[in-house]
Amino acid sequence: MKSFEERLTSLEEVTEKLKAGKVSLEEALSLFEQGMKLSRGLEKELSYKHKLSVRVWRHRQNRMINVLRMKKDRGGKIENLLKL
Repeated sequence: MKSFEERLTSLEEVTEKLKAGKVSLEEALSLFEQGMKLSRGLEKELSYKHKLSVRVWRHRQNRMINVLRMKKDRGGKIENLLKL
């Protein structure tokens, strides 16, 4: 399977060919379908990676909040804890 960057490059090449307008109608339709397939796949991958990064960020924030709560419950000062 091609990497994200390779598929993006392929999409850019398809776009340039279509912009140039030097292809037959049949070839243009084929390129359009190919471009749409590439575009959907890239968008799906970006959406998945975005959701994953948000989950990781939330998990880290929740861990930090729990650490701050535990330290505060033990008498720690919040100002000092934020330097973690």
